[in-house]
Amino acid sequence: MNAQPLKSFGIKGGITLANQTWSYSTSTTLETQNRMGTVVGLFVEGFRVSNFSMLAELWYTQKGFKTTIPSVSRPGEMESAAPQLDYGSLALSLKYKFPGDVLSPYLFCGPRWDVLGIAEKRGFKPAIVVNKVGNGDLGVSGGIGSEFNVGIFKNILAEIRFSPSLINTFQDDTLSVKNNSIEFVVGISF
Repeated sequence: MNAQPLKSFGIKGGITLANQTWSYSTSTTLETQNRMGTVVGLFVEGFRVSNFSMLAELWYTQKGFKTTIPSVSRPGEMESAAPQLDYGSLALSLKYKFPGDVLSPYLFCGPRWDVLGIAEKRGFKPAIVVNKVGNGDLGVSGGIGSEFNVGIFKNILAEIRFSPSLINTFQDDTLSVKNNSIEFVVGISF
């Protein structure tokens, strides 16, 4: 069997539900909630052998979280905060596509390297954490998707992706922080 160097290329976009896990060395916790953001990317798929292929993707994704914290200026009250961390990402995945003409489901998984572009505090008082977030984040991305070829809708795809970090984006003696996100994307391939 010969590997097909370039199978397809295209564009994807959608929404991301991002969050962070804050692990303290003490019993203190920070309750965080998902932050909705945008995810947009380009992809190239190739080196197809049987139902397997390699997928290279370049993404812009908005991560961060939402929380409420005690007010410094108004004791006894709470304030909302939603720090935003925007990354450029490179993901390389192995993709397995199940056979199908109209509907072709697939699975994919592989490593991901994120490079921090923008870090905005957005009301978050422990700004030292946002200001000292590392420039890079190593993680994995995996998920399920399907290609659709129905009528005028040729080469349309939809995916659900899970993207946890493998390393801490911030760490000191008392706190470690990791990113994670779920992305819902649609796209078109050529």
